[in-house]
Amino acid sequence: MGALLGYSFDIAEHFRIVPMVGVSRWELDREEGEFNNPGPEESREINGTNAYWKLNVEVPINDFIQLNLSYTRGQLKFGSVEALRFGVKFAFQTGSQ
Repeated sequence: MGALLGYSFDIAEHFRIVPMVGVSRWELDREEGEFNNPGPEESREINGTNAYWKLNVEVPINDFIQLNLSYTRGQLKFGSVEALRFGVKFAFQTGSQ
Protein backbone atom coordinates (compact mmCIF):
# COMPACT_ATOMS: atom_id res chain seq x y z
CA MET A 1 0.00 0.00 0.00
CA GLY A 2 1.32 3.45 -0.80
CA ALA A 3 0.61 7.06 -1.61
CA LEU A 4 2.13 9.36 -4.22
CA LEU A 5 2.13 13.13 -4.53
CA GLY A 6 3.15 14.84 -7.76
CA TYR A 7 2.57 17.66 -10.19
CA SER A 8 2.05 17.55 -13.95
CA PHE A 9 4.24 19.85 -16.06
CA ASP A 10 2.90 20.40 -19.59
CA ILE A 11 6.07 20.71 -21.69
CA ALA A 12 4.24 20.78 -25.01
CA GLU A 13 0.70 20.17 -26.25
CA HIS A 14 1.29 16.41 -26.45
CA PHE A 15 4.05 15.90 -23.87
CA ARG A 16 4.06 16.21 -20.09
CA ILE A 17 6.34 15.18 -17.24
CA VAL A 18 4.97 14.18 -13.83
CA PRO A 19 7.55 13.90 -11.02
CA MET A 20 6.21 12.27 -7.84
CA VAL A 21 7.37 11.36 -4.35
CA GLY A 22 5.66 8.80 -2.21
CA VAL A 23 5.68 6.50 0.72
CA SER A 24 5.05 2.77 0.62
CA ARG A 25 4.10 0.30 3.35
CA TRP A 26 5.20 -3.23 2.51
CA GLU A 27 5.34 -6.71 4.00
CA LEU A 28 7.43 -9.68 2.89
CA ASP A 29 6.85 -13.25 4.13
CA ARG A 30 9.62 -15.76 3.55
CA GLU A 31 9.25 -19.50 4.06
CA GLU A 32 11.95 -22.07 3.58
CA GLY A 33 10.99 -24.97 1.34
CA GLU A 34 11.65 -28.67 1.90
CA PHE A 35 13.73 -28.87 -1.27
CA ASN A 36 16.36 -26.45 0.11
CA ASN A 37 16.17 -27.56 3.74
CA PRO A 38 15.15 -31.11 4.68
CA GLY A 39 14.98 -30.16 8.40
CA PRO A 40 12.45 -28.00 10.25
CA GLU A 41 10.93 -25.20 8.20
CA GLU A 42 11.90 -21.64 8.98
CA SER A 43 9.76 -18.60 8.20
CA ARG A 44 10.40 -14.91 8.60
CA GLU A 45 8.36 -11.76 8.12
CA ILE A 46 9.95 -8.43 7.19
CA ASN A 47 7.96 -5.22 6.93
CA GLY A 48 8.58 -1.51 6.74
CA THR A 49 7.64 1.89 5.41
CA ASN A 50 9.91 3.58 2.91
CA ALA A 51 9.99 6.67 0.71
CA TYR A 52 10.38 6.40 -3.05
CA TRP A 53 10.14 8.56 -6.15
CA LYS A 54 8.62 8.12 -9.58
CA LEU A 55 8.90 10.00 -12.87
CA ASN A 56 6.13 9.68 -15.47
CA VAL A 57 6.42 10.83 -19.07
CA GLU A 58 2.98 11.09 -20.63
CA VAL A 59 2.17 11.54 -24.32
CA PRO A 60 -1.55 12.15 -24.94
CA ILE A 61 -2.48 10.92 -28.42
CA ASN A 62 -6.04 12.27 -28.22
CA ASP A 63 -8.74 12.77 -25.56
CA PHE A 64 -9.07 9.01 -25.08
CA ILE A 65 -5.58 7.49 -25.48
CA GLN A 66 -2.34 8.31 -23.66
CA LEU A 67 1.09 6.64 -23.78
CA ASN A 68 2.95 6.43 -20.44
CA LEU A 69 6.58 5.72 -19.59
CA SER A 70 7.50 5.64 -15.90
CA TYR A 71 10.63 5.05 -13.84
CA THR A 72 10.35 4.27 -10.12
CA ARG A 73 13.16 4.00 -7.58
CA GLY A 74 13.18 3.31 -3.87
CA GLN A 75 15.33 1.88 -1.09
CA LEU A 76 13.97 -0.94 1.11
CA LYS A 77 15.46 -2.76 4.11
CA PHE A 78 16.62 -5.64 1.91
CA GLY A 79 17.81 -3.65 -1.13
CA SER A 80 16.87 -1.11 -3.74
CA VAL A 81 13.88 -1.34 -6.05
CA GLU A 82 13.82 -0.02 -9.62
CA ALA A 83 11.05 -0.36 -12.18
CA LEU A 84 10.71 0.86 -15.75
CA ARG A 85 7.20 0.61 -17.17
CA PHE A 86 5.50 1.40 -20.44
CA GLY A 87 1.74 1.56 -20.75
CA VAL A 88 -1.24 2.74 -22.70
CA LYS A 89 -4.03 4.51 -20.84
CA PHE A 90 -7.57 4.58 -22.19
CA ALA A 91 -10.12 7.11 -20.89
CA PHE A 92 -13.83 6.43 -21.13
CA GLN A 93 -16.38 9.13 -20.45
CA THR A 94 -19.95 8.38 -19.46
CA GLY A 95 -22.93 10.67 -19.50
CA SER A 96 -23.20 14.10 -21.09
CA GLN A 97 -20.90 17.02 -20.42
